[in-house]
Amino acid sequence: MKDIYKFANELFNSSGLTVNPSHDIHDLCKEIKINSDAIENIIYGDKLESLSELGLSISSDLDIQDIWKYAAIFYTLNEFLLSSSIYLYAIKNVQSTASELSGSWEDAVTILSTKISETNITSDADEKDITDLVDYIIGCMFLGVEAALTDADDEGIEAWVMGFGNPFEYDDPVGDIIMSLDSSIREDLSDTYMQALLSLYFVDVDDYRDDDEGVDWDQVSDYLKQLM
Repeated sequence: MKDIYKFANELFNSSGLTVNPSHDIHDLCKEIKINSDAIENIIYGDKLESLSELGLSISSDLDIQDIWKYAAIFYTLNEFLLSSSIYLYAIKNVQSTASELSGSWEDAVTILSTKISETNITSDADEKDITDLVDYIIGCMFLGVEAALTDADDEGIEAWVMGFGNPFEYDDPVGDIIMSLDSSIREDLSDTYMQALLSLYFVDVDDYRDDDEGVDWDQVSDYLKQLM
């Protein structure tokens, strides 16, 4: 997983930016968004080619736990930089690996279900084990959403967005799996999930939040469907 942090540090260093080192992928995505103009103006020519080659070299052979973090960085570059086309090769690598790991949104559900049943992690587990599990679950979400987007499958988007976002209300296979987790793990997962939606698909869940009703996950789902 250190490779994507190495890439981010190289990106900021090449831009002449002073950014505090972070192992929080969401913080790194925020820094890219904030400094996109500076990155755009400074990184070109040999610097751009070098970063492109580094991105391409680290974006193969990714596992489920980490793939979404690579996607978040490369998707953010693609969204906010005009010269982002140079990173499209890395994005293609990530998306190709995602399709190999899970051919459909239902496959991603099966992968997640198997992982949860084999792991059986509870709230009193080691903090790293819980973090690794949350990262794996977000990885499955990424696989499921990407497959649904590729197949233009509304049902898949609804299952992974609405069922994941509010498993109490939506009766679907994803929600059932999330509800099988300890409540404290669900809380950690919920926070990371909402951050992942912003880092991966640039949807701010707070924009769909009502003080009385909570998040309108139907609208969040509709937003992602527009990406098909």
